[in-house]
Amino acid sequence: MRFQHVLVAIDGSEFAAHALEVASSLAVALGAQIGLVHVIDPKLVSSETGVPADQQWVLLRAHGQGLLDTAAAAIPAHPHPWKFLRKDTRVYDIA
Repeated sequence: MRFQHVLVAIDGSEFAAHALEVASSLAVALGAQIGLVHVIDPKLVSSETGVPADQQWVLLRAHGQGLLDTAAAAIPAHPHPWKFLRKDTRVYDIA
């Protein structure tokens, strides 16, 4: 069986940065495409912040997209990685 895709979770942590390096090397070795995923937990949106929920979502999506863009720039061997930005309560189950 040949792997055609490698998916790596991106959250801005040092662990994710290391996983990205490993995933990139693995994808190169396998001749596979790489995908980056960032998941936004809806529990992060709270009425206690004083910021309207729709504005919080805009900020969270922008932050997530920034993380994906930064990760993509860090893997020049993969000039066009797939980028997935998801909103889901199962943050730890997705990746």
